[in-house]
Amino acid sequence: ECQNKVIVCPSALKDQWAMEIKKFVVSNVTIVKGSKKQRRVIYRQFALKGGFMVVSYETVRQDIEEFKQMPPPYSMAVDEAHRLKNFRTKLYKAFKEIRASRIIAATATPIQNVPRELFTLIDYISPGWMRWAEFSDKYCIWEERWTGKTLVRIIVGYKNLIELNTKLRPLMVRRTREEVVKDLPPKTFKIEICEMGKEQQRLHDYYKKMVYEGGPGEALVGFTMARMASSSSDLIAMSQADSKIPVNASESGKIEKLLELLDGIEGKVVVFTQWAKMADLIHKSIPSSLLITGQTGDKQSVVNTFNESD
Repeated sequence: ECQNKVIVCPSALKDQWAMEIKKFVVSNVTIVKGSKKQRRVIYRQFALKGGFMVVSYETVRQDIEEFKQMPPPYSMAVDEAHRLKNFRTKLYKAFKEIRASRIIAATATPIQNVPRELFTLIDYISPGWMRWAEFSDKYCIWEERWTGKTLVRIIVGYKNLIELNTKLRPLMVRRTREEVVKDLPPKTFKIEICEMGKEQQRLHDYYKKMVYEGGPGEALVGFTMARMASSSSDLIAMSQADSKIPVNASESGKIEKLLELLDGIEGKVVVFTQWAKMADLIHKSIPSSLLITGQTGDKQSVVNTFNESD
């Protein structure tokens, strides 16, 4: 086994990865952060002491020369590996220069758009596995089409997928939904109708009229504002996007319904909302609640508090 192990993940997941490693493995865990000089010290210490090092994609690209010089052996696990799906990006080219002794790529979406993304990921973890010309000829259906005055070849489908699956089997460990769902509690979907208050309805009708009677720019603004009004009249007051219509009362049928539902629930609850300002309003309505938005600094400490609370 390699003494040194590098975990590459999105910046938002670094603390979570470090916490999970400490939970299951007795080993040194270092999170790469700080200035370039501070990061250089971290790399030197990691090379000497070993253990786990958690680093973001962006930092790897910025410090690629440090990783190219990192002495082997060390293994690298890449979380959310679909970030490397495009072989033309600087990020992918940087990762191809790293010579880890072992590479593991984890992703729930190995193919998001075109089969070349799957080929790119496999070529990253196992260079020379297959040439693109061979892959595209065996497994892709091509068609020639005119784009203006240029004749181009595009992928219109796939073929020989059973053969491809067999060839990929030694390189992939795949968990299907059928395998995972057995470890998860059953889902219950329930739609609750939330009635708007009179002030909400007035604001909603105003912006709805803008959608149908305004120009293209006004229609988009009206659509967004109507959605906000349906959530809470306070969102309109907080946005200050339109001074032509005053907000006369604070109303939110959604928050009222949420508080009603929470009153009958024991245990922890996670509430999602599209609007950060709506999250603030919900947070203020529930004194014992915790809040995470894009503006939250130390998100991991909030998550830890939630997990450790009764």
